[in-house]
Amino acid sequence: MRSRVLLVGAVLLAFLGRYNGLFWPLRPDESGFLMVARSWAPTADSLYGPYFVDRPPLLIALIKAVDAVGGPYALRWLGALGAAAAVLLTVALVREVARHARADGPSVPERAVERVALVCAWLTAAALVSPQIDAIAAKGELLGVPLILAGMVLTLRAVRAARGRDAVLLAFAAGVLGMVSVGLKQSLFSSLVLAGVLGVVLLLLREISWHRALGLAAGLGVGALVPVVATVAWAVAAGVDLSVLEYAVMSFRSDASAVIMETPSASNQRRAGQLVERFLVCGLGIATVWALLGSWLAWGRFRALTVAAAATLLLDCVVVGLSGSFWSAYLFTLIPSTVLLWACVLLAAAARTVDAPPAHWRLARRHLPTALSAYAVVMAVFSLTVWTWTHVWNGAPPAEDLNGDAIAAASAPGDTMTVYAGRADLQWASGLPSPYMHLWSLPMRTMDPELAQLKTLLAGPDAPEWFAIQIPLGSWNGLGRDHIHDVLKENYRTVPGTCGQVRLMRHVDAAPVAPFDLDCTTPSRLR
Repeated sequence: MRSRVLLVGAVLLAFLGRYNGLFWPLRPDESGFLMVARSWAPTADSLYGPYFVDRPPLLIALIKAVDAVGGPYALRWLGALGAAAAVLLTVALVREVARHARADGPSVPERAVERVALVCAWLTAAALVSPQIDAIAAKGELLGVPLILAGMVLTLRAVRAARGRDAVLLAFAAGVLGMVSVGLKQSLFSSLVLAGVLGVVLLLLREISWHRALGLAAGLGVGALVPVVATVAWAVAAGVDLSVLEYAVMSFRSDASAVIMETPSASNQRRAGQLVERFLVCGLGIATVWALLGSWLAWGRFRALTVAAAATLLLDCVVVGLSGSFWSAYLFTLIPSTVLLWACVLLAAAARTVDAPPAHWRLARRHLPTALSAYAVVMAVFSLTVWTWTHVWNGAPPAEDLNGDAIAAASAPGDTMTVYAGRADLQWASGLPSPYMHLWSLPMRTMDPELAQLKTLLAGPDAPEWFAIQIPLGSWNGLGRDHIHDVLKENYRTVPGTCGQVRLMRHVDAAPVAPFDLDCTTPSRLR
């Protein structure tokens, strides 16, 4: 009974902690994805129509469907439900890990399994709602966590299944879920990596036969192909050139990485330091390091699984480190592999203490994991409380939201707006479409490196009536200053009175507007 109450508490923390996001305006990625989804009109040379985004069609299709059902904030409801499901799936994963323990050693007591499951469940809940990572926005990284965990559970069950047919079907389902998570974001391949490495290690250790391994691999591979084939079939039916699909989903990332490396950014360097700091402060980083350092302990009880889990976690860490942009939401991708390896370590420690437990094993088994999980929960709740008090109760709405509302009120029917280097939440709040295809800075810098498209637009007949600058024109070695400063000076006039660092401009041929007189300081609750 006590375990059930504690599990319900972890589920409620995951759900209610994400519910906090319903009180805050949409973030840039959420806004941009919604704009792409609402204007989705594929053509032969454009995957999504008027806007470009380097995400698979599955993510945009999900956002479009959720938006149609419940509006723009429905995605955050889905994120809250997904976080709650992730806690339950963590418990299922820990129980599956316990069933993979070798039979030639002391068994793991059922009470110990439940204790480890609860410790991992609370750690998962705390990480999913931590403002140190992201307690507000619902994006692919968050939505993919329960899918990855479910894929891992199915993979372990497939390996353990007694009947070959059941094993293949479970592997097939694991493959489908694994590739669906990749469809939400290309880097969410943890469950597929786990399945592949686990199969190879089991073969090398001669714990499964070649016949069994081939059956599992076939099931996994065919399952993974299902979302891929469905996406390609949709693209062909929609008339999209397959090279356009391939570039948006795959090749763009290599081009973008080259741009990041060629133009060092102080913001990226700052975020890299913040990422490490937040990783450790929220508790997830400590659990990750603990799991990797303690993997030697798990080897004796979960040989193949320990290797596969450690390899998956290390690869996830490498992917986050090589991202180049270092957004804190990337840390969500480490939760499943960290929990998996941590469960191996904690369950192995519990098995070692069955007979006359030494003091240090008793400490490792009971006190330290519980203390770390409790620390992560306290940090999450404390940070959520501080964030809510600071932003929702005593802070003004984001400047992008205030400026966007003012632009919407001052604009005329048919007006358009472009935000330099993209700031989709400002664009979204204004309610105006953009004649420029790039809603994010990295695609702009990658696909319009000298701003030739933007310069032509600003000087031509389809120039937007509004132009906003939040990222200075001198950023990225003076990219905007060198290429569009003169055309802006000739064709646009500044509209004073905006909030924050946004510089707003109005086209000289558009109807003039009065200077803004915005209240940029009154807290949200007093408006």
